[in-house]
Amino acid sequence: MSKNGYRNLCFAGMILWALIAPGCGKPQQPADKAEKIVEQFLDAWSRGEPPEAFAGPDRPLQGVDPDWKEGRRLLSFLCAETKQSEAAPNQFRCRVALTLQDPKGKKWDKEVVYEVQMGEKSVIRRVSP
Repeated sequence: MSKNGYRNLCFAGMILWALIAPGCGKPQQPADKAEKIVEQFLDAWSRGEPPEAFAGPDRPLQGVDPDWKEGRRLLSFLCAETKQSEAAPNQFRCRVALTLQDPKGKKWDKEVVYEVQMGEKSVIRRVSP
């Protein structure tokens, strides 16, 4: 086999591996899915989308955050812990660290907890501070 043929074969093998590898491994756990939903919600806030984007009853993801509604900006966030409810298997609590900024420019950090109700329509609401 020529040097170019071997190189092309290696390149094709790497592409095939890149396409197949993500399917390998363990399936995503429900708590991971809940955390991804919270991240999607908070990412929209940090990009400057209006809070009404998640208010409609026809939306697959509905949510509300009082700081977002009051016009505070989300500068960054970090999901710290997600736990499944013992009483309701489709309900999760996600503890998140937020860095906020008010309209006057004052910044501060805050830890909050979001409750996530997963289902056909997922609902997020803040349950602590």
